Amino acid sequence: MDQVVNLLKGKAETAFSNVIQYLNRQYTDYCGKAGLVFKPLEWEPRVITYEELYNEVRERLGGQLDVRIKSLVDDLLSRGTDTRVVCLRVVEEVRKLSLDTRPVVVLFFAPPYCPHNTVKGETAAERELLEIIREVAGVVTSATGETPENMHVVAGLLGAKYGRSLSFDDLVGMAEQLIADETEFNRRAGIPSTANDLPDFFRHEKIGPGNLCFDVPRERLERLFNKEF
Repeated sequence: MDQVVNLLKGKAETAFSNVIQYLNRQYTDYCGKAGLVFKPLEWEPRVITYEELYNEVRERLGGQLDVRIKSLVDDLLSRGTDTRVVCLRVVEEVRKLSLDTRPVVVLFFAPPYCPHNTVKGETAAERELLEIIREVAGVVTSATGETPENMHVVAGLLGAKYGRSLSFDDLVGMAEQLIADETEFNRRAGIPSTANDLPDFFRHEKIGPGNLCFDVPRERLERLFNKEF
């Protein structure tokens, strides 16, 4: 772990140095055009870990720091805040309590963006979704040579997109609502149902490195817009 932290610290210091250099270049140009005397930023590319920041503040505040952190976390979680955001808010709060106000990058580890592995093909609806994903994956495989594995995990990534736990029924409901909204918009705009398709050239003009074209049958699109799935 120390090796990983040291590597990340080095990358962060390099990024911080690049920012300082960029700002100084921009300020140099500004001073030249405005007739001002240039004075470089007196910043140093400092990087510390959250542990170092926490220890520095706790040495001064003692147990009060833990009480404040717990109160903040409880409040955020009670409002359904994403745990990754909770971590960021904790770091921000502890940083505010530090007496060292110099610019610094705080390195910390937050919970990962994990997919919710809930689509297993146990129902007809789940099997239909997985079959569609396999078709899309087949196109990707033809174009790139990559062969995706564990399609249920790919389906679960849809839940992770929203940073909260979503059931399969939630995802199906969102998809159905999207189709319903599109259909209703077209109806109000006077667009006939026969227009629920792509222009013909999408099916005939091949593009991309895989030399592919859109090949979803019109009948399947009609089923989709008629909610026959």
